[in-house]
Amino acid sequence: MQRWLDMVNFADYLLLNIYADARDWTQNNWRAVREKVSSGKFRFTVWDAEFAMGLGDDPVTSNNITNPEELANTGTDFYNAPVELALLYRRLKAHPEFRLLFADRVQKHFFNNGALTKAKISGRFQELRQTMAAVIPAMLTYIPDVWVPQREAIVLQQLANVSLRSTVGAPSFNQSGGNVSAGFVLTMSAAAGTIYYTLDGTDPRLAFSGNLAPGVRTYSGGISLSQSTVVKARARNGTVWSALTEAKFLIAALNTPLRITEVMYNPTGGDTYEFIEIRNLGSTRVDLEGMSVEGIDFVFPFGSTIDAGSTIV
Repeated sequence: MQRWLDMVNFADYLLLNIYADARDWTQNNWRAVREKVSSGKFRFTVWDAEFAMGLGDDPVTSNNITNPEELANTGTDFYNAPVELALLYRRLKAHPEFRLLFADRVQKHFFNNGALTKAKISGRFQELRQTMAAVIPAMLTYIPDVWVPQREAIVLQQLANVSLRSTVGAPSFNQSGGNVSAGFVLTMSAAAGTIYYTLDGTDPRLAFSGNLAPGVRTYSGGISLSQSTVVKARARNGTVWSALTEAKFLIAALNTPLRITEVMYNPTGGDTYEFIEIRNLGSTRVDLEGMSVEGIDFVFPFGSTIDAGSTIV
């Protein structure tokens, strides 16, 4: 299946629709696309999901994981065709590797300021409400008032009931990533088992075997971070692995060595030729990811860096 389907995307897609309790899904509203190349993989996207988050009069306790009309469907839809998406889910869920991947995505999105945390969903709703205020001044607030406060605990239990969460708790970090100073000491804890981790962004667990991955480290105390890194950790209790906890740490000095060394504003030829030149005057590489320049609609994307002594435009 990994040759044909983007597994991480599929797990995220399922998780989003499960959290939102999309009513007329899976038997009807779904779409998948792939690039028309030999290595292309199918990716699923939300489609026609207006009956969600209780807006179809479903209670906040509703469950579309075991509902026979949805993910548990073993029959046909109203076109008398097999419910393909439910079939994909059931076949993949039977494999322990997919169940652990799903648990990883639950850990990523429901914890440590993830996309499905209460604060993130409420914040996104308020952004949309403000955008629509001129045309829908009395937009209902059922989602932030009722759905968000209650749904998280309910859906996490629903996922646990169908073995889509690990029975071993994932490790906790004393800080969930972000900017830290050189020498920051990262500590970890877990309710049970031994914590294994990596500092190069790889999974501590070897896929499809359950063994330790090459180069994995056993946590025994605080870890001093001297350079920017992605930390990934799992706890293992006996032979059972926890979900994955991951965080990206960016080493940032209090006085950044970056300087704006040239500004080309309003040049002959128009805005296309405007630019800002930035130089790293320091002795080490600087991570630029997430940085921006006030007054300019640009944010440095994931993985952006500038080497010591280098200049970028």
